[in-house]
Amino acid sequence: ITGYEIDNYYSLIREAKRSLSLPIVASINCVSYSNWVAYAKRLQDAGCDAIELNFMVLPSNVETSVDDIERLFDDTIAAIKRSITVPILVKVGKYFTDMAKFLSKLSWSGINGITLFNKTIDFDIDTNNEALKPASIISAPQRLYETLRWVALLSDKLRCEISASSGIFTGDDVVKALLAGAQTVQVVSALYENGIGHIHDMNEYLKNWMEKK
Repeated sequence: ITGYEIDNYYSLIREAKRSLSLPIVASINCVSYSNWVAYAKRLQDAGCDAIELNFMVLPSNVETSVDDIERLFDDTIAAIKRSITVPILVKVGKYFTDMAKFLSKLSWSGINGITLFNKTIDFDIDTNNEALKPASIISAPQRLYETLRWVALLSDKLRCEISASSGIFTGDDVVKALLAGAQTVQVVSALYENGIGHIHDMNEYLKNWMEKK
């Protein structure tokens, strides 16, 4: 990502903060340790109300141990906590050998929430040209079931809130995530497919379900 794109992101946060009454949550994904800290500080200075650290860690390096990955989370979160004062959320993937134990430990680090799960950048293979090609960026409704499983398993084991993400496309999906134990949900692909107005439809479904119950 270029410096120009980063500056546009900061400008978007400042404009949104001036225009909206809703809390603004900035999401970042970095590679280097120093960038995590620097960008988190600048995002807070831009006016966001919370920061989501989107840890996209694919354990594909045979030289990287479980301890190395856990240390990356621990050290990065500790450093960011020292540099900012707004709430910190952590978005994680599914690639942990001891997910329940690790996320339970993470929830005691002073963060405010854990998001289950982020979506890896998928690829496909072009068999005619024998080359890699990008797969669809849109999530699939079937991803919901794994999200529900882990939200339910961890809902009474974490010291922070859980936000359910991945596979949520309908109002009924929102209800399922809340019943499983999530406090909030995140919706992205459903808005790409149905437009921003789909949020209203999902909220109306939730409202009607609650009134019936």
